Amino acid sequence: MLEILETLAQNNDTMFSYFKDVDLLTEEHCKKITGWSKSEFLRFSGYVKQIKETKNRSKYQLVALYRYWLRKGVDQFTLANLFSKDSTQRKISHYLEQIRIAINKEFVPFFLGTSNKNRDFFLKHNTSTAIELFDLKNDELVIVADGTYCRLEKSANNQFQYDTYSEQKKDSLFKPFVICCADGFIIDCYGAFAAYQNDSNIFKRILESDKNLIQILKPNKTFVLVDRGFRDLYDQMLNKYGFNVKIPTCHQLEEEKKTTKYSQLTTKQCAESRFVTKCRFIVEKQIGAIKNFKALNNIRNTEAGHIPIDYRIACAMINFSHIPCNQDGENLNIAKRIKKKGKIESNKLDFLLGKHFDSKLINSVPLEKLNDFPRINEKKLQDKIFLGIFQLRNCKSYLLDLKRNNKVFIIADSLKKKLSDKTDENELQTKIIGFEIISRHKRSKSLKKETLKSKIKEKSYADFFKNTYKVFVQYIPYFNSSKAIKGFICSCKTGQRVVGCCSHVAAVIYYMSFAKHNYLLSNSADYLNSILVNMESFDTANDPKYIRNKRGNKSLNLSNSSLTLSSSSSESSDDENKGNNSENFSNKSLNRHQVYNKIKPFTLKEFKRHVPKNGGTIKVNNENITLTNTCSIDYYLFAFWYLSKIDSEFTFKISSLSFSDVLKEIIQNISQQQWDKAKEIWVLRVLNFQISYSNKELSLYGSEDERFIKSFGEYQKHDLIQKCSESCIQNLNLVIREDSEIIFFKKIENQVRLFSCFTTTCTRCKKDITTNINFKNSPIFIFIQSADANITVRELPNTVEIQNRNYKFVCGTIHMPGHFLGVFDFKKKLYIVDDLKKNVKLYDGSYHKTLFTTVSLYYQI
Repeated sequence: MLEILETLAQNNDTMFSYFKDVDLLTEEHCKKITGWSKSEFLRFSGYVKQIKETKNRSKYQLVALYRYWLRKGVDQFTLANLFSKDSTQRKISHYLEQIRIAINKEFVPFFLGTSNKNRDFFLKHNTSTAIELFDLKNDELVIVADGTYCRLEKSANNQFQYDTYSEQKKDSLFKPFVICCADGFIIDCYGAFAAYQNDSNIFKRILESDKNLIQILKPNKTFVLVDRGFRDLYDQMLNKYGFNVKIPTCHQLEEEKKTTKYSQLTTKQCAESRFVTKCRFIVEKQIGAIKNFKALNNIRNTEAGHIPIDYRIACAMINFSHIPCNQDGENLNIAKRIKKKGKIESNKLDFLLGKHFDSKLINSVPLEKLNDFPRINEKKLQDKIFLGIFQLRNCKSYLLDLKRNNKVFIIADSLKKKLSDKTDENELQTKIIGFEIISRHKRSKSLKKETLKSKIKEKSYADFFKNTYKVFVQYIPYFNSSKAIKGFICSCKTGQRVVGCCSHVAAVIYYMSFAKHNYLLSNSADYLNSILVNMESFDTANDPKYIRNKRGNKSLNLSNSSLTLSSSSSESSDDENKGNNSENFSNKSLNRHQVYNKIKPFTLKEFKRHVPKNGGTIKVNNENITLTNTCSIDYYLFAFWYLSKIDSEFTFKISSLSFSDVLKEIIQNISQQQWDKAKEIWVLRVLNFQISYSNKELSLYGSEDERFIKSFGEYQKHDLIQKCSESCIQNLNLVIREDSEIIFFKKIENQVRLFSCFTTTCTRCKKDITTNINFKNSPIFIFIQSADANITVRELPNTVEIQNRNYKFVCGTIHMPGHFLGVFDFKKKLYIVDDLKKNVKLYDGSYHKTLFTTVSLYYQI
């Protein structure tokens, strides 16, 4: 917008002057001012015919002016300056009044209301989801109704102030009311109604007065979806009007009222409510679209006289550019799953809700120790477990609490036996874990009584909050499929549900199966916690700090993650049918063109300019220390800078490293060709003075493992798991080595393979035992050491696959007597880097064929 104003100022024009002659109007300018394309703007203007052209303004200018005011809510004094140099506030007010009356008279009747539309028109707006869930016939219509509110100023008119004051919102407002179809097409907008009128009274008034609407809503052929605010009108809609009313479960409508203040909904009640909310959300979406018009909220009382008309115009504009909104697209599979699961009347894990955490049968372990949870991508979580996008979006706000609490509870097998009276081998192979989730609505801090009584128990993050929920999840360990999730339950109000899940269960499953493996744990609004004054500190309260929002990259490149989103949403897929948790060591090759299409190119000249020089000078205790024999660290420091150049998100992806800030600082210094400073940071802050030095000289002579690779041992820590066949129980997912840090290459029969140091044959099924790597983290790069000194660079695989992740060769080192050389893959060619000579040359296979690799660096693609 500032760019537009600057350009207009240079041309001595205003932002609305281009609308005087639409032939000169550009697509970009029209989009920024009106939010419509030029063709949409002209089509809308074609409905407005009573506005006559004058020398001071055109019809198109008035349409653009009104649309801009409606979208931005700009005051009329500002609009006067933007419209023309001789415009005044009074003139702008007159212009807006003219165009408002014209639009309401000539445009709104075409796109809002029931006076000129029949029932068949609205029947076309039923969605496939609604048809599936409610078994709709061809002549049955679904409508959704709800009220909203528009805030305004206090008034000196006592009666008006009384009528517009809401005890619920504690503010002055009036209420518009919206009725729409299942796909979001707005049938009509009513109001304004007094603030003290509830939704039941408003809808009752509408049904009694709008005869055109009643003709559309035929008895016994109309489904009305509403929320609990309509419960007082429920019987009348059902008996008097003959509507099939769908309302989320509320105890006021239950025959047997429960006396307890808080009681969990049953599994059946949760399922019935989910059927309604799955289709009723559309009215909330459309109300949100109305409130995107800034002029329709927090209004001045001088505008209150025309705002109800503006609400109708806004609704008609939404219908004008209406795109049918069907939940989950045209994906009927989700609706079918909801319908199928809705027949389940109980949750098999409900016996766990009465159990206490940290008891003999439910023991706690640190969260990072649990590494057998299935890995599932977002698409399958949404389609097959959450059964919609809402829980997927909502659960992410709980991730930081989950990580901070850092505790998971393991349920003993003796409790698990209560799941079934029969001995089910598949059931016995499952595992149940528990979590304590902090409420997002009630977050008052007060140490729990049981924690205060216990002096021995170590207090967790969740112990400092009054309101927490118990979450239990049952799953098959190491089985990477949505079918591995066998059950879940939560102690919250709707925690018994099996049709989808509550946000607390969704948070646990999303974190354990996807988020923690894909660096999605950052809280984008965490800076807000620093704004409020800390009452427990002694800092002065009249010296606020300037807290800036650190804008990160909002989009995560999931093509580099361990799980690829699938466009298929069918009930089964090839990987799930196979029960794909087989993560064997395989050297599957990818097309090199596919690899390089994913990376950011830069020149060989820039690559050569940043090559390190062996040695250097660092400062230790304000004294200059000469570094020697730095080839043990040079090439891999250089490799991290290289990765930051070919992948713009590299520094973001390494955030899970304990010393990521140090690496980022090193990369920045290398970018500025300050190699001495980069090496100083590595030696003093990563190696931590673990190297002796004398005579003001420090030698880094030694192995790369000692000087560099071991610092990343925790990052690529993994379990080695053996497996022979799916049907054999003896070696199924048996952990043969925990917390291993080293991965090896070994040449076997002239072929380089990943090597686990363990090969044998199963004594039971007589099949070869394969060994899988199960990373405890989700490393985006890995170091692989050569087990023997007999592997040349040409023999290394271009890519390796571990745990369904593909890693591409980036660089490696080859050993010469008393020195290391670096080998880098730069744009499909291998280059030798020598830090002694500070030069780069093409790899010569014939010359270097007697030089063997020691360590190789692979990067996830």
